[in-house]
Amino acid sequence: MKYFLITFFGLFLASVGTAQPIKISFSAGANLPFINNINQQRVRPFVDASTGFVSTSTQIYIDQKYTTYPGLQVGVNGAYPINKKFSITSGLWATHYRYQQTLEVNSNGGVILDGIDFSAIYNNVAILTGSPMLNQPNGRFNNLNLLPATPSDKGETRALYLTIPAMADYHFAKRWSVSAGFNAHIIMAAQVMRYNYSYSINNGTYTVQAEDRSADGFTNVLVSAATQVRFQLVKQVSLDLGYSYTLTPIYDRQVANTAEQAKYKVLSLSARYWLTL
Repeated sequence: MKYFLITFFGLFLASVGTAQPIKISFSAGANLPFINNINQQRVRPFVDASTGFVSTSTQIYIDQKYTTYPGLQVGVNGAYPINKKFSITSGLWATHYRYQQTLEVNSNGGVILDGIDFSAIYNNVAILTGSPMLNQPNGRFNNLNLLPATPSDKGETRALYLTIPAMADYHFAKRWSVSAGFNAHIIMAAQVMRYNYSYSINNGTYTVQAEDRSADGFTNVLVSAATQVRFQLVKQVSLDLGYSYTLTPIYDRQVANTAEQAKYKVLSLSARYWLTL
């Protein structure tokens, strides 16, 4: 893939110095991503609702689900015509995706506390994210009834990518063309409503930390296969209907430890304004 992109951009840049006219387009539109759900059965500790003690060998089921919403995309492209039928295209896009990730956990009657780091358990005492190890008698969690209700916006995600397309276009009719190729998506920013609970030993209350703008956990560069159909409304305006499928996972790590990973499948609709240099 790396060598393909290098070769493509080399050919594209070399073509700029030739006599063929370069077509520049400015585009704006909307996208709708779809993300596959992930299910996994695994063993993980939990807090027994009746006793408050931590169990270290409980079978639970994790459903990692995604609800997606429309996003926006804007960009500029340059198209170099090879002949009357074929052209190659590249450019820069800003692509904005919106979705909500939810984790549904079946713990067979126990209580899963958001934000608990179960990677380190000492004498059946779990460590809560952002707080010191709990040293309560017998390693018991008190006041489970004080757990805050799960916020409705938990898992809401906004991800902004810099997208670099590498496409080949085929003009099969006077106003119609189809394109196929690859996109590289570089993560630029992300906002995730990621609630972590911190437990206070003194008064037995829970507090939360909400917004995360670090983009930590996202794959830095995604590669997707893409195709689109274009209809030329008038000489300088066209409509593009596109579809892309990412070949690399959205996250470089995920809750479910499974071979199946979350990936984007995206429908898009854009309008383009064309200029000829």
